[in-house]
Amino acid sequence: MGKLTTLLILFFPFSMIWACSCAGFSSPCNLSSAVVIARVIRDSGDGWGKGPGRVKVEEVLKGPRSLDEIEVETAAGTSCYGRLELGKRYVLYGGIRENGPLGFSIGSCGQSFQIGEDEYLLDALRNAARNGPFLVVGKVFAKSDAYSYSGDGISDVRVIAEGAGGKVETITDSVGYYRLLGLTPGRYRLTASHASYSQDTSREPREETDESVKKRGFEFSDPWSPSLRAGESGCEVRHLGLWPEGKISGRISGVDGKPVDGVEVGAYGVDVRGRLETRPLHSVKTNGDGDYTLNKLPAGQYVVGVNADKYADKSPFPPVAYPAARDAESGERLTLANLEERKGIDLTVQPARRPVDVKVLVTMENGSPAEKMVLMVEDSRGIQRYFKMEATNAQGLASLRLYQGAKYVIQSAKSTFVGRSLFEYTGEVGPLSFDETTASVHIVVRLKEKTPLRR
Repeated sequence: MGKLTTLLILFFPFSMIWACSCAGFSSPCNLSSAVVIARVIRDSGDGWGKGPGRVKVEEVLKGPRSLDEIEVETAAGTSCYGRLELGKRYVLYGGIRENGPLGFSIGSCGQSFQIGEDEYLLDALRNAARNGPFLVVGKVFAKSDAYSYSGDGISDVRVIAEGAGGKVETITDSVGYYRLLGLTPGRYRLTASHASYSQDTSREPREETDESVKKRGFEFSDPWSPSLRAGESGCEVRHLGLWPEGKISGRISGVDGKPVDGVEVGAYGVDVRGRLETRPLHSVKTNGDGDYTLNKLPAGQYVVGVNADKYADKSPFPPVAYPAARDAESGERLTLANLEERKGIDLTVQPARRPVDVKVLVTMENGSPAEKMVLMVEDSRGIQRYFKMEATNAQGLASLRLYQGAKYVIQSAKSTFVGRSLFEYTGEVGPLSFDETTASVHIVVRLKEKTPLRR
């Protein structure tokens, strides 16, 4: 299984940094003062590292041809540490040290990477080093959840670059890599298509203009952005993600057996540790026949539910999970194979509840309004159904949408520093139930704890 493993380089005066903060992305195609392909001959150590590593240069892409063996700083002992592993090959980017010679350093905010299956990128860098025609390279991955990609590339994907110079396209190889040649200078947007996968639209491109780039002094180069600018020469790295078209479908009916239109149904995934996600990976509304189809589902386990978020009550319909559970945690976990479709996952929803618009006033003990307070709501089982930071305005007011027929506890809290002490204020009312469509609630918050800070 091939994953793109990226190790990044730092090019500034070398000092121990105890917390890393990266300003942005820097493309491997932005060749610095020196770029070499090298093999590690002294390991820098696992964990937080033992110190610098040492490498034997195999090829100089840019810089002095006399480079042979190089001592590479690794920021060992800090959160910026970048390991150099014995026997592994790396592309290393070097820069001029302040008041010193050319130096190399590996860490968390630069460009270098360990060479695995990335020979395609080496070809692009060699092309850039000799000022060859502009080239876009990358890999198309299958998404495994909302934030991650599997290490497996997808073959036979159509990759299209469309923009200033028209349209150029290519097809990924057997492991998901692609190369795009023939782009004339200008801005382009990348898309990918495959009969069994859907486009991932979560990575919205940063909208750049020539004026914004000139003002900033550089152009962002996010390897996961579908937006890029082609030049006369050089290269860019762009990876793309596609959702596997696994599907779960069924029908939502009321207690009378009739289909219910416009009900939002969600697929709640199970993470690698076996824990159910608190929000759905994907959701969809039923049509006029009560039918739904949840798509873009990677292989894995899912619970299908209506209004089944763990910490939010977002629908007039009471929570229900397949086949007839009161919450997602109690629902059946459905196993979905890669690109499989599960049909007949039907649910029955109880009648929709009538909403209640609740106006909440939060005050201190002296009657003054409590501004920027946290608001939380729990149901009769102690499960959180609402949470919002800094919910109250300058008058101590906030609004909530709750439902008739349920019991709630409404809580408010805030922590604030005064001098060298931490003050924690809390208050709550309830359990409450509501019979009208509007209601008012008053919460008085009191000092729960005062904690002096240690010097």
